[in-house]
Amino acid sequence: MIDRKREVSSWIHQHAHSVSSGITDPSRELRPLFDVLDGVEVVGIGTTTRKSHELMLQQSSIFRALVEGWGFRSLILEEDYTRCVELDNAVSDDSHDIARLLVDFRPFWSTVEMLDLVQWIQDWNTKYPESRIRISGLNSDATGQSAYSEIGAFLEGLNTPDSRKVATLLRFLAPGPDVSDRIAELSRISIGERRGFAAAARDLRRIFSELPGFCATSSLARSLHAVVDFYEYHSRSRQEILEYAAERMADNVLWWKATSELRAVYFGGIAHTSVGHARIISHPPVAQRNTGSFLRERLGSGYLSVGLTFHHGQLDELIPAPKEGFVEALLGESLGQALLLNFTGGIPLPLAFESTMKIRSMGPDYQAANDPDFYMTGGAPRQWFDILIHTGKVGKSTAIKSSNHRAW
Repeated sequence: MIDRKREVSSWIHQHAHSVSSGITDPSRELRPLFDVLDGVEVVGIGTTTRKSHELMLQQSSIFRALVEGWGFRSLILEEDYTRCVELDNAVSDDSHDIARLLVDFRPFWSTVEMLDLVQWIQDWNTKYPESRIRISGLNSDATGQSAYSEIGAFLEGLNTPDSRKVATLLRFLAPGPDVSDRIAELSRISIGERRGFAAAARDLRRIFSELPGFCATSSLARSLHAVVDFYEYHSRSRQEILEYAAERMADNVLWWKATSELRAVYFGGIAHTSVGHARIISHPPVAQRNTGSFLRERLGSGYLSVGLTFHHGQLDELIPAPKEGFVEALLGESLGQALLLNFTGGIPLPLAFESTMKIRSMGPDYQAANDPDFYMTGGAPRQWFDILIHTGKVGKSTAIKSSNHRAW
């Protein structure tokens, strides 16, 4: 019988590349990644935890290297679309307070590490306005008033039966200045009543798309989809939301890529960005293909999956060493450094990398005391990732300040 850990250790010794935990010299340390970028349009970088200082630095270092050396000009976040529109406008020059905007993002983006990256983008855009970096968001669980205002502005000057129907629907659906009030309202009514809102949103999109002058590839079209997605999201159970969101997130990545015509880097959780055609998540329990799977299906080799994992560390609580059977346990501690593994180079891989395994998936319900219970499976590391970077010990990212309006 093959000793999997010994086989993996031998392969790592021969073929893995040592990198610093923060990838401080990307032009040298990321060379194996650069070797597989030809034809790539979207790079998905997924982390097993959203709260690690080191993993956020790695995401940022990879992004900067792809901008500076490979012409990538877009950052896509797992964050509300309307909030990212505001952030995208703010990074166009150096006159905006980025920290003030990031405080209202999900807590894992509202960090000093993310602020440093977005300020770097702002500095880049100020210095190179003709080669601007854009920012977009995938999510529509908190679609803000700005989307409805954009739709309303288009209606000005129109006075047809259809435009009046749209205006009526818009008044019914618009959440007002604080979308959390509408979210709270929806939580108090039945699923059936919520589905009535979703049906009204679909009617709004259908009628609006037939108005004269409407362009299906415009930002206005994306705002319409964000309105529909908001009500579809809040008319579903948690299980149904996960099933709905995976393909919609992929659709949003592809819409942004097509309309912006920019090579993009997608920051997300490993359970979303990995290529999981038969992905299984333990918490919440769900078995379905993920966003990365749809992106690989539609882009082929134009989608590159990069995974960032770690062995143990101190986040909100002490994260123990992984149990046997996890990818992280095979990769080991690698103290003081990180390991970069290239699964695309044609070198024969250890059996473990070609076999179904578990890997940590530390979502909002994660509890360190029950660490082995939080995982993704349903695939092999070689299927999930083209490039895998594994860090031994990690620490916690630093919050800009408390932003407690959303837990995740």
